[in-house]
Amino acid sequence: MLFVEYWELNPNFEPKKLAEAASKLLEKGEWPVPGIKLVGWYITPEYWGVTIFEAESEEAMLKDAIAWRAAVPGIFKVVKMATAMPAENVLPLVLK
Repeated sequence: MLFVEYWELNPNFEPKKLAEAASKLLEKGEWPVPGIKLVGWYITPEYWGVTIFEAESEEAMLKDAIAWRAAVPGIFKVVKMATAMPAENVLPLVLK
C-alpha cells in the first residue's frame, strides 16, 4: 500500500536535533522500520514536509511515527497520514 504522510515540526524544536535524530535512526537501521520502503522524503524551508512510503500495513506506518517520537519527544506539531493512489488510478473510480 502507498501512504503519504504530511508533517510539521514543532516550532520550538531546534532543527539541528532533527538532523541528529535522523542520522542516528538511519545509522542504527531503525528507520525506515521493517515493512516500509521509503519512496520520498521532502522538507521545506519552513520545516514542514511530506514523506511517501510503500508499506505492508497500517501497523508498520504507526511504528514509523512511534520511532520518530521516541527518538525525539515533541518533534512534531502535526502529523497526518493516509493511504494514497496515483491520481490516474483514482479518476476511473470517481467516474463510475
